[in-house]
Amino acid sequence: MSEDLATRPSPAVLSDVLCAIDGTRTSFRAVARLCELLTPDARLTILLCTNESGGAGQWATASISPARGRETLIRAAELAGDAGLHAETVLDPHGPPVQRVLAQAASHALLAMGAPIVPRWVGRLVGGVAVEAVHQLPSSLLIAREVPLPAGERVLLALDGSGDAPGLTEIAVDAARRLDRGIVVVHAVGVEGRSEPHHFDAQREHLAEALGAAPEVVIEAERPADLILRIARERQASLIVMGSRRIGGVRALGSVSERVAHRARCSVLVIRPEEQGT
Repeated sequence: MSEDLATRPSPAVLSDVLCAIDGTRTSFRAVARLCELLTPDARLTILLCTNESGGAGQWATASISPARGRETLIRAAELAGDAGLHAETVLDPHGPPVQRVLAQAASHALLAMGAPIVPRWVGRLVGGVAVEAVHQLPSSLLIAREVPLPAGERVLLALDGSGDAPGLTEIAVDAARRLDRGIVVVHAVGVEGRSEPHHFDAQREHLAEALGAAPEVVIEAERPADLILRIARERQASLIVMGSRRIGGVRALGSVSERVAHRARCSVLVIRPEEQGT
């Protein structure tokens, strides 16, 4: 990372991060991705729930011994330290893990986690933490995946044209610079649409101003989730940045952000409405 990027303040959503891990390789991908996106001034807390009370159902989904939990947190903190980040570690003995993680995430700007390893309908039944985090969105959310080479050539910014989103643009530009990637903007029209052309034009102009050059733009009539996922594959995206309308309850199961977060092959950063307009 260049000196300029290393000293540039993080966007608000990347300044106070809770990273929930469970000792699996998947969860460490979240730490690795944060090492690429955060600056040394960011507050990073790494949380591991040992769930020592045991039990069934939700109470058993993330069980890990206290000794192994401490070793895992030390390893995660060392990984962050190697990237110049200071991480506070928290070993939480309580449960259920789903409730503990989501409750603590509400006091942070961003929750980072490894991608769920089960289909979302299965995860909902067993109370998977990542699945519930996408569904409830107590904070903005990073779902981290390892992108096989030679992928990772773009940051994909999904805009719906429903209103100005300078905060979303700022986050995407910052991520692209830190990952040394170009940006492709994706906008679906005519299907599940809330798009207003003048809003999208303003978003595109704001992005061009921030980048110093006009970005690549893909505008097509296709269902938003399908278009985002397709262009992410075709452009070999390493990260998708998108907003959420924060729909709750059963309706959230069909939301664009939830479908993309579960089906994408790359990492997905979902920004809450509160962070999109700043």
